[in-house]
Amino acid sequence: MANQQFDPSSIPRFSVIRLPYNFEGNLIEKLFVVICHRAGNAICIKATSKVAIYRNNPQRMAGCVHYAGGALKCFPVETVVQPDNQFPIAHTDILKAHTKGVLEVHPPPPNFEQALLKAIRDSATLDERLRERLLMAINGPLKI
Repeated sequence: MANQQFDPSSIPRFSVIRLPYNFEGNLIEKLFVVICHRAGNAICIKATSKVAIYRNNPQRMAGCVHYAGGALKCFPVETVVQPDNQFPIAHTDILKAHTKGVLEVHPPPPNFEQALLKAIRDSATLDERLRERLLMAINGPLKI
C-alpha cells in the first residue's frame, strides 16, 4: 500500500496494533487496542504480557480483558488489555511506523467490545471520570 494512500484514521475500532512507542525516551514495540480516533490521534488502550500482577489479584484481573497465550495471532503469549492504561498515539507516529514497515494491524478480537465493557464495569482501578470517558469513546462515534 502506498504511503499516501494509508490513512491511520481508517484503522477500525478495536483493532490491535503493534508499533514502536516512545516510553520515557525509549522506542519500545508495544501492542495497543484502538478505541477511537480523535484530533489526529488514535486513542488506544495498552496490552501487556506482564500478567502476574493481574493473575495474582482477581480484583485487578476483573478490570482487564484477558487472553491465553496463542488464543489469537496478535497475542502469542498470555496478555491482558488494560482499560485503565490509555494512550493517545498520534496519527503521524502511526504513519511513520507504516512507512518504516513496522506497523502491524490485526483485526478486532472476537467479542472484544463486550469483554471490554465488562472489564470497565468491573474495574476497581478506574475512577468515574475515566470510566465515563472510556464509555463515551466506545459508545460514541469512531471519530470524535
